Amino acid sequence: MKFLVAAFLAIALVSVQATESHNKIKHYSEGCMETTGVDHEIVANARKGEFVEDEKYMKYCHCMCKKMDIMDHDGHLHEEHMLDNLPEGVEREEGAKIMKKCMAEAHDETSHEKKAFLFFKCFVHGVGKPVNFFKH
Repeated sequence: MKFLVAAFLAIALVSVQATESHNKIKHYSEGCMETTGVDHEIVANARKGEFVEDEKYMKYCHCMCKKMDIMDHDGHLHEEHMLDNLPEGVEREEGAKIMKKCMAEAHDETSHEKKAFLFFKCFVHGVGKPVNFFKH
C-alpha cells in the first residue's frame, strides 16, 4: 500500500512539474513575441518545420534561448539546460543526439540571433515531427 501511495505522489509531482514547465515556457513565448513583434504564424509554422529567415523570428529564438537559459550572454549554447527543456514527445537520449548535431551546426555562427535560429531549425528538422518547444 505504501508503494502505491509513493507511486501516486511521484506521478502527481511529475505532472505538476510538467504543467509548471509548460506554463513557464508559454509565458516566455508570449513575452518574446511581444518584445520582438514576431508574427504568430511564423512561430506556429516553425514548430511544424516551416522556417523563414525572418529577422523578428531570429530575435524571438534568441529571446527564448536566453529566457530558458539555453544560451548565455556570450552566445554559447548549453546542452544541459536544453535537455531540461525538451519538447513533449522527445525522449532525452534522442534529444541529446539531435542537440549535439545542431549545436555543432550552429557553432560557428557569430550572430546570437541567427545561431539560435539555426539551432532550432536543425532541432525541429532532426526530430522530424511538429515540435512544441515554444508554446503560445
